Amino acid sequence: MFRFYENGNGRYYIMAKTGRVIDCAGGSLKSGTNLQIYAFNGTAAQQWMVEKVVLSVSQIANIADGYYLFKSGDLCMEVTDASKDNQANVGLGTANEGEHQIFKITNKGNNWYEVENLNSGKVLM
Repeated sequence: MFRFYENGNGRYYIMAKTGRVIDCAGGSLKSGTNLQIYAFNGTAAQQWMVEKVVLSVSQIANIADGYYLFKSGDLCMEVTDASKDNQANVGLGTANEGEHQIFKITNKGNNWYEVENLNSGKVLM
């Protein structure tokens, strides 16, 4: 599960219970870059724009339950090759709003959120 911390410029840090955050490996913001859970350092490689994807009639208020794209510049977080396998790689890819790039966010209480990929039904850990 994850918490979302707004950094003041419209972007968010996505922090796991371990205190580490979702990070673009090697600080790279290029398509094909792997994502990792990494120590917080505040760089652009750890900042995410969170955009609501409207699949239903509900509207967003801060980080509300719903479906989202996680963007870093012109790229999106995605499950590599739209894999449905357990422990599939998650990385950056060109934004196309495919189901492998859309994640369902569910508040599990105390501002901890489950993040589930729409295509695979698998939860990020």
